[in-house]
Amino acid sequence: MQRTAEREPLGVITSKKKEDRAVADGWHVLMAMFQGVGNILLLVADFTLVRALVPAAAVGILAVDIGWPAIIWR
Repeated sequence: MQRTAEREPLGVITSKKKEDRAVADGWHVLMAMFQGVGNILLLVADFTLVRALVPAAAVGILAVDIGWPAIIWR
């Protein structure tokens, strides 16, 4: 069986392949940068939420601890 189109030898990178690889590499770098920024924003949000929620949770637990006996002894 004969092949009508000649194949390039393995390991030979044409300019089109180089261009495709460069575009793919650029896209991966861009996505990694967005992911890094997103991770930093999530980290800041987590710390902010924890700082906001821990005192609120402590106050809520304290209120429940104080409130339950008052409800039971009523």
